[in-house]
Amino acid sequence: MNRKIFFAAFCVLCAGTASAESLYDVYSLALKNDYRIKAAESAYLAGQEAANVAKARLLPNINAEGTLGKARRISKAESSNPFAVNIENVIDNDSPGYSVTLTQPLINFPGRHDTRRGEIAARLATLEWERARQSLIMRTADVYLQTLTAGAKLEAAESAENAFRLRLRAATMRYDAGSARGTDVLEAQAALDAASADTIVAKNNLNVLFDSLKGISGQDHDGLSALPDDFTANPPVPADMKQWVDSAIQNNLEIGIAKLRADDAYQNAKGRAKEHWPRLSGRLSYTDNYERRTYSAAVPDTVYQSGLSAMLVLSVPIYSGGGMSAAAREAKHRSAQETENSHGTSRDIVQRAHSSYMSMIAGVAALNARKAAIVSALRSLEFAQKGYGEGIMSMINVLDAQRAVYEARQNYADALYSYLIAGLRLKETAGVLSARDIEELSRRLDSTKKVTRPGFN
Repeated sequence: MNRKIFFAAFCVLCAGTASAESLYDVYSLALKNDYRIKAAESAYLAGQEAANVAKARLLPNINAEGTLGKARRISKAESSNPFAVNIENVIDNDSPGYSVTLTQPLINFPGRHDTRRGEIAARLATLEWERARQSLIMRTADVYLQTLTAGAKLEAAESAENAFRLRLRAATMRYDAGSARGTDVLEAQAALDAASADTIVAKNNLNVLFDSLKGISGQDHDGLSALPDDFTANPPVPADMKQWVDSAIQNNLEIGIAKLRADDAYQNAKGRAKEHWPRLSGRLSYTDNYERRTYSAAVPDTVYQSGLSAMLVLSVPIYSGGGMSAAAREAKHRSAQETENSHGTSRDIVQRAHSSYMSMIAGVAALNARKAAIVSALRSLEFAQKGYGEGIMSMINVLDAQRAVYEARQNYADALYSYLIAGLRLKETAGVLSARDIEELSRRLDSTKKVTRPGFN
C-alpha cells in the first residue's frame, strides 16, 4: 500500500513539474503534421514542373514506331473450257519494320508565350508555398494565443467564483449573527450562480481551443507556456509607418501572386491571339522494313526497303469554327480582369498595412490602460469591502466591485491577445513574417506558468 501511495505521489509530482510546451514547440509539430502545409508542399513541387512541361513543347520530339503486318491473298482462275485446269494461287505476306522520326518546332509563336507561362507558374508556385508557410505561422500563433487568452479568462472566472463563494459564506454568517440583511445573502448567491456559469463557459471555450490546436499540430496538448504577468508591450520597430507600407508594397506575397497572375493572363492573351499565325517545324525520319512473300508454289520472295527523309512542315490554321477567335477574346478579357485584381490587391494591402500599424499602436496604449484598470478595480474592491464592514456600503457595492475586477482581467486578456496578433499581422502584411518571430515570442513566454486543459466535470 505504501508503495502505491508513493508511486501515485511521484506521478503527481512529475506531472506538476513537467515543462509546458512553447509556441515554437507547437509550431514545429505543425510543420510536420498540418495537412494544409503538406498539401501546399505537394502543390509547390508540382508547380516547379510547369516550366519543364511548357519548355518541352519547343524542344525536339523523337518518336519510334514498329510495325508487324501479315496478309494473305488468294486468287482463282476458272475457265469455261472443260479441258482447262483451274488455277488457284495463295500469297502470304509478312512485312515487319520500324521508323524513327525527329520533329523540331522552328517557329511557334503561341508556344513561346506558353513557355513564359510555365516559368511564371513555377514562380507562382514558389510564392504560394511561402504564403502557405506564413499562413501556418499565423494560424498556429492565433490559436495558441487564443488558448492562452482563454486560459487567462478561465483563471479570472475561477478567481471570481471563489471570491463570490467567500462573499456568500461571509454574508450567511453575518445574517446568522443578525448583522446582515437577507437580501445580502440572496445577492451574493445570485452573483455566485452567475460566476459559476461564467466558469463553465470559460472551461468549454478553453477545451474547444485545445482541440483546435490539436487540429493544427496533430497531437494533444495538456500544458502550454503562458504569458508572464509582467509582460510589456512595445511599439512597432521601425516606428515610421511609411517604412511598413513600402515593405508591404515590395514584399507582400499577395501582391506578388496577383502580379504573377496578371502576367500569366497577359501571356495567355498574347499566345491565343497568335494561334492563327503560321507554324514551321523540321522533320527527319528513318524507316527500315521488308516484305516477305510466300507463294503457293513455296517460292519465297523478299523485298527490303529503308530510307531517310527530311522535310519542312508549314502549318497555317485557317478556320476552326470560330473557336480560336473566341478563345483569343476570352483570354484578352481575362487579362484585363487579372490586371484590375492586381491593382485592387495592392490597394487592399496598403490599407491593411495602415490598419495593422494603427492597431498595434492602439494596442500598446489599450494594454497599458487595461493593466491600470485592474489596479483601479482592486483598489475599488478594497474600499468597498472596508465600507461594507463599516456599514457605509451595501453588499451590492461589494459584488459590483468584485465583478469589475473580473471584467478588468478579462479585458486585459483580450487586449493582450489583440496586441500580439496585431504585431504578427503587421509583419505578415509587410511580407517579413518568419519562424524567427515565433521563436522571439516563445522566448517571452513563461514556461513555469502553464495553461492546462481543464477537465470536463
